[in-house]
Amino acid sequence: DFRECDLLIIMGTSLKVYPFAGLVDAAAPTCPRLLINREKVGASFAFDSPQNRRDVFHGSDCDTAVLELCRLLGWEDEFQKYCQAGSPANPTANL
Repeated sequence: DFRECDLLIIMGTSLKVYPFAGLVDAAAPTCPRLLINREKVGASFAFDSPQNRRDVFHGSDCDTAVLELCRLLGWEDEFQKYCQAGSPANPTANL
């Protein structure tokens, strides 16, 4: 399935524990990869390379970044409803 994905989003990880850490390389070489994390991790990313055409780093905590992504995609209301219905502890309450 990874070879067929259109976008790989990696969130909140050190990418030090295998086999999970190796999954970032399972996507097709043309698949864009978005790392949402407090710091850049992972040896296979080319964030700062002039030849980089697929790797994007968003330096943030996951809750804030997911809420921002939902806003940008026009999914904020739906996301808020999902969060409120899915758990008594609203994960976006502190954002």
